[in-house]
Amino acid sequence: MLQVAALAYNRDGHGAPPACRYMDLLAIFPLTNFLAAALLVTEVRAKGTGHYFGAMLTAACWVGALSVGLWQETAKDFRGWLPGYLAAQLASERNTRGYMHTGDFTRYLAGKTTEEIPFPRPEGLAEFLNDRTIRGFLPADVRIPLPVAMTEVEGGAAFVRDGFPPGMVTPPGTTAWGSYPGREGTVHGSVQEAGTSTTAKGLPYLQFQFAGNLGEPGLHFVLQDVRTGRQVDWQPARVAHEGWHGEDLRRPGTDLRLIASDARAEKWFAFTEPVEMGGWSHWAGWVLRRSVVVFWAGWGMAI
Repeated sequence: MLQVAALAYNRDGHGAPPACRYMDLLAIFPLTNFLAAALLVTEVRAKGTGHYFGAMLTAACWVGALSVGLWQETAKDFRGWLPGYLAAQLASERNTRGYMHTGDFTRYLAGKTTEEIPFPRPEGLAEFLNDRTIRGFLPADVRIPLPVAMTEVEGGAAFVRDGFPPGMVTPPGTTAWGSYPGREGTVHGSVQEAGTSTTAKGLPYLQFQFAGNLGEPGLHFVLQDVRTGRQVDWQPARVAHEGWHGEDLRRPGTDLRLIASDARAEKWFAFTEPVEMGGWSHWAGWVLRRSVVVFWAGWGMAI
């Protein structure tokens, strides 16, 4: 109670409840109080039935009050706070990505609130994002894609810029090539390194966005290391069809060439410029894609 009173007095927020980050200090209290209640019930058992049932009733009332409060707070968070927080995070991501790709401070950062950018001061955020060292370890969601220089080969180009169905749009902040409608031919392209200062040689994954029929016979997407000749003929676990689907491909080297081929006129696929990604980010995404399993595993461990 003293801890709660101290928080209420010193971090009152002009009448608002303390920020959620201060709840970490309070989260340990329900656990310790539950153990204290169990210990109390155990110790008064020897004092007689009246004491025992009195302790049980007190513990039950406390558990009931805690459960009602937790239910109310959880419902309030899922209905109000979390949707608003998600919208703010997506806005911050869009504005940061837009500034990274265009350098347009006026359009993407100037005058933005703390719910629209991930830093209180737009000028300070621009200063951080302009730093070449910081650009080297930004998350994949806002990194500048590696430029891909497509080169036609004999027989004509099967892949053209924005070569996908009219109803689709390119994912924000990148360029895409596709073979819609499919034509026989092969296009070689080089994934050019964006300079030693902005390209992290230690990032082992490239994140592409794919659409179309890749994964079916006759369609291939190959990453090749120019120096060693090592290559990966990658096929997705599922066909994306007319929707973009992100995939993390482990790079076979640093100086890469991609080879896209479509030998079926009735089929097509498209891909975007790749974004570098670190190993830990790749595995974090792997866990997030299985969040339902993690959720129920957590409940199982709690029970």
